[in-house]
Amino acid sequence: MAVFKKYSCACLILFAVIIITTLLGVQFSLTRQTKKIEAMFTDGVYIEKDRYTQPSISSHLDARAKAALGFAGTASKYPAAAAEEEALREARRALVDADSISGKYAANEALEKAWPVLFELLSSLDPDETDQAAMEAYADDLSGAQKAIQNSAYNQKVSEYRRTVLGTFPISVLRLAVPADEPEYFAVEG
Repeated sequence: MAVFKKYSCACLILFAVIIITTLLGVQFSLTRQTKKIEAMFTDGVYIEKDRYTQPSISSHLDARAKAALGFAGTASKYPAAAAEEEALREARRALVDADSISGKYAANEALEKAWPVLFELLSSLDPDETDQAAMEAYADDLSGAQKAIQNSAYNQKVSEYRRTVLGTFPISVLRLAVPADEPEYFAVEG
């Protein structure tokens, strides 16, 4: 093993070890930070200046799914709204079953299109007082949760991370050599 006794070979091996450990460190760090950012989707976003944790987008989506189920239950009393009720149920099912942030976004958009159509149709069918009150309560829940989602700081945290961490040198160069996920926006990309 005379090759390992040469200074130039030892330096080359040391350089390779430094490069490999640096790249592995970058990958580990970026993966950990991405998970931390994406955890804000389910745990909420801490707003430092207010010393307040904003409720998570995930919790608002759960509230929307619950309201949509109640709304569909009320609609089930009206056979003329069967197709619109089923569209709402399908959108809700897609939201509940989605296993990614972008999947939940797409399902939430479908839910946001389905429930107003059902609400308008049911309102035109002259529902009784109890059903009308229930529909309005569900509509308020759906609208309120959607507004809270739109006001969430989650996407701002994703943008901030992408800009201040992923977009800076040397990470912007080093991350090209290592497979590391980026946190997903709660939005359509592109």
